[in-house]
Amino acid sequence: MPARARANGEGSIFPYRNGFAAYVWVTKPDGRRTRKYVYGKTREAVHDKWIKLHQQAKQGPVATSVPTVGGFLNYWLAEIIQPNRAPLTYATYETFVRRYIAPGLGAKRLDRLQSREVQTWINQVARSCQCRAQGKDAARPKHKRRCCAVGRCCQAVPSTRTVSDIRAALRAALTHAQAEDLITKNPLLGVDEVDLHRDGRSSSAAKKDAADFRIWLARRSSRFSRSNAARRSASLLVMPGRSPASVSAFFTHVRNASG
Repeated sequence: MPARARANGEGSIFPYRNGFAAYVWVTKPDGRRTRKYVYGKTREAVHDKWIKLHQQAKQGPVATSVPTVGGFLNYWLAEIIQPNRAPLTYATYETFVRRYIAPGLGAKRLDRLQSREVQTWINQVARSCQCRAQGKDAARPKHKRRCCAVGRCCQAVPSTRTVSDIRAALRAALTHAQAEDLITKNPLLGVDEVDLHRDGRSSSAAKKDAADFRIWLARRSSRFSRSNAARRSASLLVMPGRSPASVSAFFTHVRNASG
C-alpha cells in the first residue's frame, strides 16, 4: 500500500512509538540552535502542535526544556540575584525561597504554574503557624520543646509585611522567567495580596466593619443630639399659659423623631 502523501510542510512529522512526533529547529534563550520535539496520538494532533511551535520559533527564543519552580529559583538566586544584588537582598530572597516558596511550589513545573495554585499557596502561608510548618520546635532538643512539637501550637503566623515580601520575591522571579521566555505570562499577576488580621479576617473586611461601626455611632450620636435639643425646647413650653395636652403632644413627637 503506497504511503500517504505528505501535507505541505509536514516533512518533520514521523511515527513514534504508539503515535507520532515532530520537531522544529528553534533558538534557545542562550542563543544556541537545537531541535524541539512535540508528540501526540494522531498525526493531526501532532501537526497542530508542530504549526504552533513553528509560530513560537518565529516570534523569538523558545525553551527546549522547562524546569520546576524550585529548579528555576535555584538558578535565579545563583545566577541573577547573587552576582547583581546587594548581599542582604540575596540573603533575604534565599530565605524566602528556602522557607516558604520551595516547600509549597518547588515541585511544580514552571510553565504549568497556575494563578489559583499560587493564590491557594499564599493564603496557606498567611494562615499557617510557621513554627509547625517549618518544624522549628521539633528541631529543638526533646527536653526543650515547648509548643508545636508537644501539641501546644504557638500560632506563629507570619506578619502581613512578611507575606507581602514573600509574594514580591516570587513575583520578581517569575518576571525574570517570563523575560527568558520560560513562561508566557506571570501567574502571580492574577493573585490577590493577602492581608489578614490575627482573628483571620481580611484587612478589607476589618476596615468595612470599622467603617460600618463609625457610621452607626455617628447616627446614634446625631439622634441623641436631636433628642436632647428637642427636650430642651420642650422645657421652655412648660410655663404658664401652656396646656398639659400640648406639652404631652410635643413629647410624643420627640420620641417618634428620636426613633
